[in-house]
Amino acid sequence: DSFTDDQREMLDIIDQGGRRLHALITDLLDLSRLESGRVGIEREETELGPALTEAAQNVRHKNPKCTLTIDIDPALPKVMPDGDKLKQVFENLVGNALKYSPDGGEVRARLAMEGAAVRFTVTDQGIGIAPEHMSQLFEKFFRVDSSTTAKIEGTGLGLTIVKHIVELHGGEVTVESALGKGSTFGFRIPLVAPAT
Repeated sequence: DSFTDDQREMLDIIDQGGRRLHALITDLLDLSRLESGRVGIEREETELGPALTEAAQNVRHKNPKCTLTIDIDPALPKVMPDGDKLKQVFENLVGNALKYSPDGGEVRARLAMEGAAVRFTVTDQGIGIAPEHMSQLFEKFFRVDSSTTAKIEGTGLGLTIVKHIVELHGGEVTVESALGKGSTFGFRIPLVAPAT
């Protein structure tokens, strides 16, 4: 290896910048497709439990300090969502719960039946969200601006994408939070597909 320490540090900075740019472009393309109305739901019989487990494993690296617990209702039936899109929602919400828990604690993801719907929640013990920011959470590029969040990477598009995907499934997103105590994000989608 013929690189100096300074050169290696510069290469790391370039690599991180490239990754951030790639994430932003990917999110922008996803959101553009969703907003255009050209993206439909490709429904397939899906077991959401394994989809959640795989999604959680994909984002686990975002914060090894957290204990990640996954609670899946064994009575959960196979459902007909777009499995890939819901996996993207799981990755986004579980990944956020891990990222916004810089001091660790428990992140608990739960998937269960709620009447004729599937209910997903992910609860963290992280930094929480101030009441004045709650109404803006699902807006494009919105990120809470504080010294605590400055080092947390993100494009500001993830929650907007989550909302679009859940609503395409005829569902709704939910959020509860207390500043300094943590947050619970989730969604509820009906088992019966909405008419298109």
